[in-house]
Amino acid sequence: MTPRDNADYGGIKNIISQEQTSLQVPLLGDVASAPPVLQWIGPAMICALAYALYNVFIKKGSDHIHPVLGGVLLQVVAACFGALLLLC
Repeated sequence: MTPRDNADYGGIKNIISQEQTSLQVPLLGDVASAPPVLQWIGPAMICALAYALYNVFIKKGSDHIHPVLGGVLLQVVAACFGALLLLC
């Protein structure tokens, strides 16, 4: 055995061995790790409403303005609205 085999490398070997023993993989059906419904149902409903309005405005605007201009304008407005939601 060489001195290199016993080297600690600044505690790296201990850290790696502790992480390997402490890693736990959650089960897919584990209900205890799922977030409560009230945490995600509001943002999910807002997202669904925004997607529905997105589709309505695309359909309404497609007859009146050029499709490329409408798409660009709608994407810019959606990006601004998304940034506003992100900052709040």
